[in-house]
Amino acid sequence: MKIDVHQHLGIRGIVAKEVRDLFDYVVLNPAYKYACMCCVDGFYQQWMWRRGKDYLQLGIYNPKCRVPAEIELGRQYDKGIVGIVLNPINHDFNLKDAWKVYQFAEDHDLPVFIYTGKGKGNPGDLKGIVEEFKVKFVLLHLGYPDYVEEAKELIKVDNVYGEVSLVPPSVLKEFPKEKLIYGSCYPYVPLSIIDDKEVLDNARKVIRF
Repeated sequence: MKIDVHQHLGIRGIVAKEVRDLFDYVVLNPAYKYACMCCVDGFYQQWMWRRGKDYLQLGIYNPKCRVPAEIELGRQYDKGIVGIVLNPINHDFNLKDAWKVYQFAEDHDLPVFIYTGKGKGNPGDLKGIVEEFKVKFVLLHLGYPDYVEEAKELIKVDNVYGEVSLVPPSVLKEFPKEKLIYGSCYPYVPLSIIDDKEVLDNARKVIRF
């Protein structure tokens, strides 16, 4: 099965060809490419765009939002999200301060996708958190470029996985293949499709399809 867990179609300002037909499942990510302190980035734009289309969607939440996590994520859950995105890099928060999001994810059996690689996106800050919560965590970009070693250590935990977009093949080889999940980051990044069937299928270990 071919699954892409990381496309940004449907957000205002993005004009790109749809590549849905290349995959069995495509999961939309509502995060903006550049820094934005929005509570939910492009979630509602993307949700409106995908209505009537065969896409799945992640929710997103900024812990600095005035609306409580359980209320905002509850709204998104009612709209059918299959996971939650945290973006400590653009939203400028410490991962240890997002415990309400982890709790919501645990209560609703949702995976949490976390941007890593620079700034406050250090996988090392999740140490302890990934053991405390019964949640599957996915490290977007696998800590590349600044926190690869921290990602390599954290991915040893059973409920932690890594998403491969933007990560050079030479770095990917240092991670266990059974823990890698395919994400393209399209159209922020030109689409490149890998031919590894295991990696393309691994998202089924994390998301309910």
